[in-house]
Amino acid sequence: MKVSICIALVFLIPAVGCRKDPVEFGKITKNPDSWVYLTARAARLREPTPAEKIRDQRLILTDAEVLTYDTLDRATNQGIVVAMPSNFRTGLVTGSIPQAAIPENRGKVLPVVVDRRIEIHFLSKRNGQWYSTNVMRTRVVSLTCSP
Repeated sequence: MKVSICIALVFLIPAVGCRKDPVEFGKITKNPDSWVYLTARAARLREPTPAEKIRDQRLILTDAEVLTYDTLDRATNQGIVVAMPSNFRTGLVTGSIPQAAIPENRGKVLPVVVDRRIEIHFLSKRNGQWYSTNVMRTRVVSLTCSP
């Protein structure tokens, strides 16, 4: 799936809660190849409603694409890049991306609900190095594909 990239990251970071200084991603993990990377054209947070059973924020990624650490440079056109430790939970997320792209589901929001918190790092590249500019922990990641 081809991804059109925009600069929504500038608006997303204040909504998630910024840390004071970005942390070099290599200091977070010594094995970046073992993480899952997603790029998206847009991302937004949705707060839970009082009626929802799962009270976590939802991270909604539009036109998401799965990349590896070696191919991240392909997605640095001012887009949103997120990293998650690779495990069963991230398999649920990445497995739903093709489902979001099929014609019947385009434009729909497909929630991926898991039973534990996913650690999500928002990445940006500076001087040839990847930095984690923010961290979010949630149970719900929602995916959409633009029609």
